[in-house]
Amino acid sequence: MNEFEIAKVELRGTSSMENANEICEETAMGERIVFRPEPDNPFDSNAVAVKKENGVLLGYIPRTEAPFVCMLLKSNQKIFGRVSKVNTKRKTVTVTITGERLY
Repeated sequence: MNEFEIAKVELRGTSSMENANEICEETAMGERIVFRPEPDNPFDSNAVAVKKENGVLLGYIPRTEAPFVCMLLKSNQKIFGRVSKVNTKRKTVTVTITGERLY
């Protein structure tokens, strides 16, 4: 598969979660993640939740990048994600979003 990097983003909301310490301690760099649009989210209709493959919520794509990620997901562009950084002190998770080249 021929992948290219689309963006690297620090997720929002992780540090304010009740289980933020656990999330950061149990999340590994390179771990695969999934994107789940939340069109009914009361704060942002473009919200995109980022979860581990086992369903644990890691946080959300920042509001500034969420419309673009939503557009990619709606267009059936194959996008993938991996954890690229975990900051246990600040309780943040950064992810890299990649796409599959179609040519």
